[in-house]
Amino acid sequence: MPRKQLEQSLSELQRLLREADDIDSDVEERLKEAMEEIRDALQGKSRGGLSLRDRIGEAADDFEDSHPTLASTLGRVSELLARVGI
Repeated sequence: MPRKQLEQSLSELQRLLREADDIDSDVEERLKEAMEEIRDALQGKSRGGLSLRDRIGEAADDFEDSHPTLASTLGRVSELLARVGI
């Protein structure tokens, strides 16, 4: 069940990114890369470096004031990653 919720949250995040018009392009690119990495992890592919959950958490913090809905969705994604063991 967490896997399905994670996929739904990723779809929601993708929709929110499309609708947000005032997101810095560098931040938007980071989020898109993180979403791609999450999809890879769900397929069993892994990348090294800083924890994916840590990066998602940092992104959520970055959007806390300017895009609270986006920050909330990122927070859900981070929680779901923990629940599926990523």
